[in-house]
Amino acid sequence: MSQRNDTTDGGKGDQCAGAPFSAEPAMVLIVEPHGAEREGVLSALRDPTMCCDTAATIADAIIAMEREEYDAAIIPMALEDGQGFDLVRLIESSSQHTKTIMLADRPLVTDAVDAMRSGAVDLLAVPIAEAELLAAVVSAVDKARHDRKRTEKAEHLKSLCKKLHTSQQKMAENVDSLSTDLIDAYGDLESHQQAEPAGFAEQISNDLDIESLLRKSLEHMLALTGPTNAAVFLPCNHSDFNLGAYVNYDCPRDTVDVLLDQLADLLAPNLQGLEGVVSLSGGDEISAFLGDDAGWLTDYEVVAFSCRADDESLAVIAFFRELGRDFSPETTAELKSMGDLLADQLAKVVRIHHRHMPDHEWSGWFEEEDDDELGWS
Repeated sequence: MSQRNDTTDGGKGDQCAGAPFSAEPAMVLIVEPHGAEREGVLSALRDPTMCCDTAATIADAIIAMEREEYDAAIIPMALEDGQGFDLVRLIESSSQHTKTIMLADRPLVTDAVDAMRSGAVDLLAVPIAEAELLAAVVSAVDKARHDRKRTEKAEHLKSLCKKLHTSQQKMAENVDSLSTDLIDAYGDLESHQQAEPAGFAEQISNDLDIESLLRKSLEHMLALTGPTNAAVFLPCNHSDFNLGAYVNYDCPRDTVDVLLDQLADLLAPNLQGLEGVVSLSGGDEISAFLGDDAGWLTDYEVVAFSCRADDESLAVIAFFRELGRDFSPETTAELKSMGDLLADQLAKVVRIHHRHMPDHEWSGWFEEEDDDELGWS
């Protein structure tokens, strides 16, 4: 049966204090059927950083490992109920991170090869100096804890990725829902071709909800432009933008998400520092401004601008529709005026939502760990 020696025997047993590399004791399992040899190993490991259990057989060792995860195990080549290699392979195939050291009388090269293939980290010839055995155990403990920490980090990363995936799914559902709402609202407003910036300012002046604010803004702007595609991009840090809201008028439904994500990468960063309106017509102008990657916009008229407040871009808005249906200078000017009013309101929202946070803890839109507060990226 497994046996653990306590720390109250005046130094005769194994001591459990601090481990070599952490505040936890190094847990070591000594598998040895012969009392004299077992006492020899215990004597070598009588160190304040070690806590040792003993087992005489493979069956006893299995029972011990069901109760405890060991950092290292010391196993002879021959045991009463099987070969040491069998136990090493069993430990190696388990979910534990235990590192094994094998002991052998006059081991051959083939023994060393078999030990390594079984998963042992070391093969020592007995009799062995106590200092050499202690050094081998300390090295095995270090490897075990390194592997255990790496596994814990990987599991933590998987958990974070799962949370991120869930958050992205929720965000996509919110954006799709908003797009549907905007299309429905656009059908009601399509006949109204003019919008009053002053009335627009009054409509949004008390709106502190991002989803509602963007919905109202696009409704008023679409009433001004008539039928068109529209997208609002929100900054997620100093140079990256995410899609915040959109209206799909005539883009292919199965590719619209990809196309708008491309605009977030190409158009929004180029506009965030500009004060005025960018108007692009057809392939040459679009390629000159955005590069060849935006070739799908070749047959479109584009009007886009940055909504800036306090020298920061708080949103980038783009409108695009087929060539020949250009945006008049008057319409463009009114859109920019409404964008400036939207920027002022977005700045107000940012101040309110972040006034409890020190300035150094945020440098742009929602860079908090929890993105579910408003449901926007």
